[in-house]
Amino acid sequence: MRKFAWYGRLSTKDKQDPTISFPSQRSECAEKAGELGREVRRGQTENTRQGYRNGGRAPYGYRLRHEPHPDPRRARAGDTKSRPQSRQTQIRCS
Repeated sequence: MRKFAWYGRLSTKDKQDPTISFPSQRSECAEKAGELGREVRRGQTENTRQGYRNGGRAPYGYRLRHEPHPDPRRARAGDTKSRPQSRQTQIRCS
């Protein structure tokens, strides 16, 4: 059995016609960007709920307390997570 390919205005995975495939690629990207945004927001919310920071510098007057990562595999690799901690609790008066 022979297979023939026609390279006219046909869009397939192997041979894509830019005039047809670009709009479909844009719509796929828009869908994936929305899904990725929701996933990132969910992860940031979960980090905050557990008391961890989502990146950036510590707020003014705070220091970061580094703890072993809760995932055992990442903890063995040396990864840490950090929580902001007020400086006032670290000052000792003698």
